[in-house]
Amino acid sequence: MTFLSKVKPHLRHKDLFVQQFVVNSLMDYPNTPVEWTNELLQEAIEVKEKEFSILMGLNNHTFNAQSLSLLQKGLKQSTKDREFLYTRLMTRVPPAIIWKHKDELNSTISEEWWNIYDIVLHGDEEKVWGTFGLILNKLDEEGPYNNDLYEQAKLLLQTIVQNGWIEEGEIDIVMNEELNNDWFSFAGILMVHAIGLLQIKRYIPILANLLIRDEDTLLEELTNTLVSFQSDDAVKAVTPYIQHIDSNIYAISVLENTKTELSVQTLKSMYNEVDDEETKALIIEALCHHYEESAFHYIEDFLRNNYDTLLLDWEELAYGFFTLMEKPHPLLNEWKAIAIQKEATFHN
Repeated sequence: MTFLSKVKPHLRHKDLFVQQFVVNSLMDYPNTPVEWTNELLQEAIEVKEKEFSILMGLNNHTFNAQSLSLLQKGLKQSTKDREFLYTRLMTRVPPAIIWKHKDELNSTISEEWWNIYDIVLHGDEEKVWGTFGLILNKLDEEGPYNNDLYEQAKLLLQTIVQNGWIEEGEIDIVMNEELNNDWFSFAGILMVHAIGLLQIKRYIPILANLLIRDEDTLLEELTNTLVSFQSDDAVKAVTPYIQHIDSNIYAISVLENTKTELSVQTLKSMYNEVDDEETKALIIEALCHHYEESAFHYIEDFLRNNYDTLLLDWEELAYGFFTLMEKPHPLLNEWKAIAIQKEATFHN
């Protein structure tokens, strides 16, 4: 049974915490069908208690014209403090679809974004490259991370790649320079994104070696790119970094979201090799997000040894997984009570 076939029956589960488990399991998986994105958007609109968790989990999903229609509907029905949940996802909709609805979206989308859409849809190679360079300079010079600028740069880069305006040799030049620097510039980070867009597999071991870097934006892009390959080569390349305290979160994330049998087997073997409780908890979460029945054994081991974790909501994870898999447990009600209490605290 494939990963997606395991998920499908539970996509719009009536239980809030099971629904959150499903959304979390899909959050960084790159091949979620756009029809599922739309189902989840519909659920977020219809069930307000699920709205926040669902919309926060759709950042890496694919969107289409129906998605935009649902986002507009949700925006109209949302409270003022939740409007941003819908508007931020509109940047995930393909520019051509957004442009068709320019009149009705004019007041919703900023002038800066309209300018970017105009350039990616109507600009020539020189204009797109020039704008990309200007945004890179802004990102490197402005100091604090600017998510809008970064997403605009990614959209421009995707246009460059789709039009064949960049070759592997150009990426090699930038990467060779960046690898010799103490820190990656935004140009280097976005070349990592380009490697994923072009699926240049020879970079897999190089990218895995960078997981020890202390650069959050780079690490997120490395993880997304390595996951995009859905390859056992990526699994093998990142496995040694599960033992490193500085890279284990990202290495485990690659295995969590690479849906192959080797990923599952590696996670199970690494659980017994690592001593750190937090690493063990992350491995269990990854196994649960594979919808892997063997995760029950590792959850019981974690409980039996009185391990603890601050990196994830353990009770919510355990309750969501056991409930979804329809497996009884004497602590099920206790886990749910704690999850409810934490949820109430978070929203108050």
